[in-house]
Amino acid sequence: MLIYARFAAGGGLSLLSKTESDLEQEDFDEYDDSECVVGNREPCSCPAHALHWSEEMNEERHWLRKTVRSRLIDLFDEAPSIELYLVLLDISRMREDTESLLLEKLSNAVADSSDNLMAALRIYTARNEPDEVLDLIDDHSYLIRPRDAHTVQNALLIAAHSGPGYSERVLSIAEVELTTLLRTMHASVQTCFGAADEPARRAELLEILRLRAGSVQRSSRLESWVQSVTTTGTNAPMNPMAFAAMMFGIPAPAATGLDDMDEPADLLSYLDLMESEEEEGDGVVDPDPGLEELREEFRPRLRARWNGWVDVASAARGGSVVLAKLYQTAIQIMPYLRSMDACDGLISAYVVSPLLPLKEDSDELCRLNDRPSKLHVSDAIDALALFAKAQRDKAIAEQKKKDRRARKAAQAASSSSSNITTTPQFTFGEVNATTLPNGSPFVFPPLAPVSFGGLDDVD
Repeated sequence: MLIYARFAAGGGLSLLSKTESDLEQEDFDEYDDSECVVGNREPCSCPAHALHWSEEMNEERHWLRKTVRSRLIDLFDEAPSIELYLVLLDISRMREDTESLLLEKLSNAVADSSDNLMAALRIYTARNEPDEVLDLIDDHSYLIRPRDAHTVQNALLIAAHSGPGYSERVLSIAEVELTTLLRTMHASVQTCFGAADEPARRAELLEILRLRAGSVQRSSRLESWVQSVTTTGTNAPMNPMAFAAMMFGIPAPAATGLDDMDEPADLLSYLDLMESEEEEGDGVVDPDPGLEELREEFRPRLRARWNGWVDVASAARGGSVVLAKLYQTAIQIMPYLRSMDACDGLISAYVVSPLLPLKEDSDELCRLNDRPSKLHVSDAIDALALFAKAQRDKAIAEQKKKDRRARKAAQAASSSSSNITTTPQFTFGEVNATTLPNGSPFVFPPLAPVSFGGLDDVD
């Protein structure tokens, strides 16, 4: 359909691939088809016609463009998207009327589904209308899914850079999302390290972190602490999404059966096998979109979502204060974020699949970052550890700036007081060494010889 739209527009480039200068030079609204002489054998020179077209093709172009436009509008009414929006503007003779029609249809369909809301956010982001973007997020936040975070973050970044008046609203949304996501990441970490929240384990960790960094004692005690808080997951209940998938006929197999490897498998590995085997022309496997919800449940993109919301908060005015406050909350919930070596110990810990019982005489244990089903957990720990380290470095840099300013102020005060001239003090009754105002020692003049009125000459 997009190929027909390109043909109806005169065989030129689509708006998706045009630059701003191309659009200024090829504005179809400035041309009227009535001025084009179709019956003439000479090809029309206006940009709505291709030079290589025959007369018959030129005659049918108007009917084809009208048919394609009508069909694309119907598709936009059912499932709006940014691609259809741009193509319709590209092939329309009356751009402003088409734009008004599409925005009206979009406003009527925005609350119908999450996909329509994301399409509306992309369209208003492309139009650079931050007021509409923020109103859509405030009014239809219940339709936003975790996998829609990237679209929402891009829209809020545009709003944050549109002016200082939008920073407060953008920052409030980012703070709520970051706090909620922090709780979600903590819950994901708890699936592998459930004993880390026990009061005795938290107190032990704080005691370990007081040891000198890099020492052998600290490393050995951290390793023992990680082993003590690791949850094997033998009696862990099945995830509700996994149970629902099994009800629909998607079982959780005991092994993948790939390459005759006796390795434990989980539902995520089975979902990867359920991807469509139909390959595109470039050889890329197209995953089944019907399993997207399950894939998001078992492989949430926690790192990308966290970094995206941190970028949104940093772009808004006052975001550094919110991030510093969030850091304090994070280290209270997860005290191991105070140190990078503690986080590295958790990431490199040995865990077992929660769907299989632990066998003492088997090699089913593997590192956390080597399990595909637990990759989102290691990503969450790594993202939070890097965030905490960045906040600590920023706090140290700010403290150094304050110390430098304090030293400069003290030096300025001491130099101003030394410039004040003081009068030397003399004490009668005894001779004391003193100094002049310029700092040189005061030297008393030599005493003249005592004369007794000429009696010195008498023998």
